[in-house]
Amino acid sequence: MNGNSIVEESVLLNFYRLKTLNPTDYKRDTIQPKISIDLSTTDLNSIPKEDIYRFLSDGNEVEDDTRRSVGDSKAKNFNDPLGFKESVLDGLIDRDIVDDSRDPKSLKYMISSKSFNSALFLSTLHGDKSGKELKGSIEHLEKDLESKKPLLQQLIAANFTKTLYTKNSLDKVFGEFSESGLPNEIGSLKKSLAESSSSSNQLLNPIVLQISKEREVKKALDAIKENKLLLDLPSRLQTFIKEKDFYSVVTEYKRGMKFYQKSQQSNPILDKVWSKVRSVINDYKQGLWERLGKIHIEEISLNFGSSPPNEDNFITLITRILELGTDENPIIEFINLQFDYISKNIDDGLSKVQYTRLLKSRESIFNAYDEAEKEEKVPNKEDLSNVALRYIYTILTDGSELPEDGDVESYDLPMVMELWSFLTSYINEITDDVVTRKIVKFATVVHFFVYEFPKRFDSQLQDSFVEFEDYEKRKMREFFETLIEKVCTRLLFIFEATGKDLVSAIDSGTEVEPLTDSKNVNAQSSFGFIPPHSNVISAFYFSLQLQNKISDTFQDLLGHTGMLQSKSIDSAMAKTLKAINVNIVTGVLCTMNSDIRKLSYIEDWRLSDTFEGCTKLPDFLLNYYKLFITKLKELYIMEDPALFKRIQAQFLRSFDLLVENQLKAVITKSHEDSNSKDFYFITALSNLSALKLKVLPRIIQMFDNQFATSLSTSGLKVYSSLENFEVIIYDEYLKSYKSSLKDIIGTGVRSTNWYQMEVNRTHQSVVYVSNFVLKSINFINTIKSRLLNLKSNKNYILRVELDLDNYLISKLIDFLKEIRQFNSDGLLQICVDLRFLCEIFESMKQSNLKNEIHLSKLESVASRFLQKKGNDKDLISTSVKENLLQNKAQMDCFFGS
Repeated sequence: MNGNSIVEESVLLNFYRLKTLNPTDYKRDTIQPKISIDLSTTDLNSIPKEDIYRFLSDGNEVEDDTRRSVGDSKAKNFNDPLGFKESVLDGLIDRDIVDDSRDPKSLKYMISSKSFNSALFLSTLHGDKSGKELKGSIEHLEKDLESKKPLLQQLIAANFTKTLYTKNSLDKVFGEFSESGLPNEIGSLKKSLAESSSSSNQLLNPIVLQISKEREVKKALDAIKENKLLLDLPSRLQTFIKEKDFYSVVTEYKRGMKFYQKSQQSNPILDKVWSKVRSVINDYKQGLWERLGKIHIEEISLNFGSSPPNEDNFITLITRILELGTDENPIIEFINLQFDYISKNIDDGLSKVQYTRLLKSRESIFNAYDEAEKEEKVPNKEDLSNVALRYIYTILTDGSELPEDGDVESYDLPMVMELWSFLTSYINEITDDVVTRKIVKFATVVHFFVYEFPKRFDSQLQDSFVEFEDYEKRKMREFFETLIEKVCTRLLFIFEATGKDLVSAIDSGTEVEPLTDSKNVNAQSSFGFIPPHSNVISAFYFSLQLQNKISDTFQDLLGHTGMLQSKSIDSAMAKTLKAINVNIVTGVLCTMNSDIRKLSYIEDWRLSDTFEGCTKLPDFLLNYYKLFITKLKELYIMEDPALFKRIQAQFLRSFDLLVENQLKAVITKSHEDSNSKDFYFITALSNLSALKLKVLPRIIQMFDNQFATSLSTSGLKVYSSLENFEVIIYDEYLKSYKSSLKDIIGTGVRSTNWYQMEVNRTHQSVVYVSNFVLKSINFINTIKSRLLNLKSNKNYILRVELDLDNYLISKLIDFLKEIRQFNSDGLLQICVDLRFLCEIFESMKQSNLKNEIHLSKLESVASRFLQKKGNDKDLISTSVKENLLQNKAQMDCFFGS
């Protein structure tokens, strides 16, 4: 075909498969175009949606529908799309809105019409419906639309294809005609084609747009299907988190991460979705971090390594943080957090309440027992502060057992026991709350993370966090060493501080370092942990309890440290325990000696059934020291030569204090009750004798047996001290008696005129003994009689008698030396007096009971006087016999024992 040829119409019709070449035949279904689209050059996605919406809602459609309505009323769809009525038309007719189906107004109420007005439709026909009814109708409408969707798609697809074919055919026809020589026909054809193209474009625009949308939707659906794993991941993760399903959280998160990382090119939608996923995971991890930060070490169970995981378990939280990925090491952060918490608790929070109560209680004791004396509210401080010790004295001297450990309230004064209780609470807080519940758990947690946790964890994830570096292990040891040092410092202070140190601590709010070198180990106030006025029984009970508590806690601590063990830790604990042991042992020794000093206030002077002539003091001391030595052996747990030397020194010193106390007691009591002077002195002397001969040797032997010493055979100074004090007490006792005896003899000798004497002889020619001689003998007999009535020790009764007899002899001789001259009767009188005494003392000596009488001196003096009066020997002998007979009762006292 060339440009000049004329093509027959049948050829064109056949070639393009058309029924007509007249464009006007298409006008019946065409409308004026609003949008001109060249499909060959136009991007369907660039069609302005506003133009499409204006096209769909233009009023010309009503005219078109009106034009179509003629003869097409049967094709109209009068069904109610909301399903309330079978026919919309009936409702319109009932409301006089339209007359019949041909009325153009009905088109606004037909959903199949382009001029359909939804607001008018609802307000006119369904204005009386409720919201609930309309909501149900929407479901009916959606189902109806869904059922028509396949038909609509088929219609669009069919017409779209047909239109494209038609346009392509017309384009070819126009090209053929352009090359032919038919100018008139070409012009007409060109015009018709332009009109047809414009009309076609107008018809195709919605269809093309819909097809484009379908493609976009399909593409979107395909993309959604392809990226479904990632697109709904944020919501799935939130659901899993809400349901506490961590396994699904981490599994889905890792799957999503792997999927996202496989994407080769940037996708804004996927990037945004992944950003949301990261936000959800970060919020979740933030929550894990916060929950981890709220865990305190004391809340952790020591069997955490074997216990099933739970949501708030620190291992669970750390594991989840690691599995989800983190820039910070949660293990190190958790350990640092616990270290800071424990350290702050020791520095600031440890025992503030208990410590304050302990110090306030000390003040209360001073106010109750010491200030009372100053204010003269209590006549004798010792009577009040030693009630408990007096009770213990009674129990031990009666042979009863001390209360069991469960009945310790009677060991000491109530306020003293309360102070011991506060100290126990303070130590328990350090050992149980700080060491066991915090530091031991801290060490166990660190050991777990260093050695056990890496075995449980996936080594491919966060490997650098799970495995500890050497410097991190060193840091853990430093943490542990710091905590142990803080605890040791606290314990050392409470056991090394003096009473003044404790008071200064509460006044200043800080604990100062005790000046241990300046301690007076003999003063109970140097040991602040021992309550004032405490006795050794309560001191032993609580000190043993506290020391065992600390020792057991340290052993437990060493058993849980694992890799945290170090020489510095072992050294710190050993040093602390040794220092505590030294202070406790020294404090208890000091308390024992304090008790010994108080014996003069607690001894009730009841006579012993075991030791003749003694009070129950020897019984008390045997039981007291037996208990003391046994408990001291339990308390002394550290091999310390210096401490053991102090133990021996204080132990032996207690005997000196005991003897000094007896001197003080007897002098005090004799002054308070002079009528009972004989009893107090002789029983005190009997006590000292029993101590020297029986009690102390047994006590020292008990000490040797317990501590493997040989004090029993070492010639202890205490025995000479006992003898010295015995002499002092004995001399003090005889002092007044000797003075009285001296006065009797001296007055008698000096008041007699030996030079001018006239002897008063009776009819039997008997010379009577001088009155001062008989008075002296009677004085001695009276003392002896009192002692016998007191059931005193017979040895001491004899000793007193002998000493007074010798004193009588000695003083008589001394006073006779003062006489310068005797007359005959004076010599006779003195010879009778001296021979009378010689006969008495000779009889006593022959009894083998009184061999220590200084008879030889007396006989020597008597012999000298007899030589001067030799012519009266018979008279002197007769007079002596007569005087002995007349004073037989007194003589029997001398001869008796």
